[in-house]
Amino acid sequence: YTVYKSSAASDVYKRQVSEIDLMNVDWPSSLLQCNAELFRMECGDRLEVLVNDAEIAKTLMLVINRVENLSARLVEQNGAIRISVNKQ
Repeated sequence: YTVYKSSAASDVYKRQVSEIDLMNVDWPSSLLQCNAELFRMECGDRLEVLVNDAEIAKTLMLVINRVENLSARLVEQNGAIRISVNKQ
């Protein structure tokens, strides 16, 4: 856990940053594993999802963006696709 302090001195927020490596994980196992991690997230957490299949990434983005309080951003880098998911 990383501890972040807000502008109010008495407020302390804990935020967890997790990463799940789904490189070379086939469908639907990739969805099931990602969904399990999304379910564990608490408000303020961030999940980094790594995949190497563009179709799986596209489908995961569709699923993630339909969940209330989650936002996702997709970035391609060095032959991998990183999906950054934030829970608000």
